[in-house]
Formats: sequence, structure tokens, C-alpha cells
Amino acid sequence: MKPGDKVWVWNALGPKTHQIESGILLEIGYMAYVKLSNRDRAYVFLADEVFPTREALCEHYRKIFE
Repeated sequence: MKPGDKVWVWNALGPKTHQIESGILLEIGYMAYVKLSNRDRAYVFLADEVFPTREALCEHYRKIFE
């Protein structure tokens, strides 16, 4: 993944925001800065919590909870 790519995250940043969201990757290193769709600002996630597809995100969490 590189800056400018569309990415998917599990957004758990507030009590009513627990949902899958897409956004544009702004910067990635240890942390990933993502401008989420329909949001005014960028959010910070751990780089290993950012996925290139919705399917990859779902598969990651499916493995954790099985």
C-alpha cells in the first residue's frame, strides 16, 4: 500500500462508530494516517490495522474470532 490508495479499516474510535469504513491512505509507516470517507479529518491507525480491500479486513477478523 502507498499514499493515495483506497484502504479499509475497522473504525472503533467512539461508542457509535464501530463499523467498517473506507478511506484514502495519506501516509504509512508504523502508523497509518487515513482520511476516512465522509469525515473532515484524518485518523491514525496502526499500520497492521489498515487493509487494501474490504475482503482482506473481514478475513483478518474472521481468523481472530474463529
